[in-house]
Amino acid sequence: GSGASGTTGDSQPQSLRRDTGKVESGEELVQIGTLLQIVSIATHPSAPGGQVVVMPLRRIQLLRTLSPPSEDTPLCAVYVDSVPDVVVPPDSDDVRALHHEIIATMKDLLKTNFMYRDQFEQVIKYYNLDDPLKLADLVAGMSTAPRDELQAVLVASDAISRLRKVLMIMKKDLENARLQSQFKTQIEDKFTKEHRKYMLMQHLRHIKRELNLERDDKQSIIASFKEAIGKLTDVPEEAAKGMEQELGRLGSLEPQSPEFNVSRTYLEWMTSLPWGQVSKDNTDIDRAEQILNEDHYSLEDVKERILEHMAISFLKGSVQGKIMLLVGPPGVGKTSIGKSIARALDRKFFRFSVGGLHDVAEIRGHRRTYVGAMPGKVVQAMKITQVCNPVILIDEVDKLGRDYRGDPSSALLEVLDPAQNSTFRDLYLDVPVDL
Repeated sequence: GSGASGTTGDSQPQSLRRDTGKVESGEELVQIGTLLQIVSIATHPSAPGGQVVVMPLRRIQLLRTLSPPSEDTPLCAVYVDSVPDVVVPPDSDDVRALHHEIIATMKDLLKTNFMYRDQFEQVIKYYNLDDPLKLADLVAGMSTAPRDELQAVLVASDAISRLRKVLMIMKKDLENARLQSQFKTQIEDKFTKEHRKYMLMQHLRHIKRELNLERDDKQSIIASFKEAIGKLTDVPEEAAKGMEQELGRLGSLEPQSPEFNVSRTYLEWMTSLPWGQVSKDNTDIDRAEQILNEDHYSLEDVKERILEHMAISFLKGSVQGKIMLLVGPPGVGKTSIGKSIARALDRKFFRFSVGGLHDVAEIRGHRRTYVGAMPGKVVQAMKITQVCNPVILIDEVDKLGRDYRGDPSSALLEVLDPAQNSTFRDLYLDVPVDL
């Protein structure tokens, strides 16, 4: 056996095995155990209980229980007998081979971060490694194997069987120690790389700041928005005021907060819209007619109506209230006529379909309180085309849906009504947009 330490009372050391502890009655005791000699007993100065240092002497066998443990006496008195020592067969090749393999495995185990390595190195000085069974008892006592496997070593009455069991336990301990060491190395390497990258980035940021090459992330974002707002022309007063308020709010928020990203996304939308940017119309009716004839054969009545539309707009100097409805079965050219109108006017073209649309937010936009909120399709059209006067084709208007989320056709009325659409207010932007 080897020197060992244990505890009594309520205090438990961190390395206490989970499959051990006090027994409630003598019936829970195993048949083969170890006789221990108490070396020293010490109480904890600041906690109940204490520490007991014991020295295992030899194997003993339980014959019967004399007195069970009680509240007054937590010890169990038993009647035991010594277990005769196992005789090692002389000149046994199996024993010699197992003995050498245990020594080799133990050397490998000591190279790893083995849990009881320090204790083993202290105890091994007083041991004769030439005795295979003494060595087997020593290494089994230092193992972290389950209790039943160690008990099987204690009970084994055959030298070869005992050595095989100990060798299997040691191989498992070695594999576990290697895996633990591998995981530890991987985690430390990953942490070292990430920490090194973080430190280098901090140094780089500090150097750039000292050389005035780069300002703080938050300040650079605010500066870029101020620059973008300064470049905008013909911004409505309410929209300009809204951007200034949001910019002030952005300055008071921390970059890590969710509200910072909400404000940032809103300002990105506001500064990317083409405020006051319009494409110049083609006022040549003959050229418009030529383009319409290039794109479509026949359809004379449709082309004539489109040219009348254009002529009235040119004479009036405005297209307010000019909304054209194209009706017909699939495949007759409604969408392609829309593209031709845009080409004939030298305007940008944007098409979106409302077939099966149920959500009003697709037209009027989402409120900014929602995650992933976006403006409606009409505002998106202006951002994508980068002009305030694109030809917008709303496809499949007869297939609009309607459910508990709202009635898109009613929302579409605000977009199309000439008395309302000059101050169309998207729910996301929350500023008037002239359609």
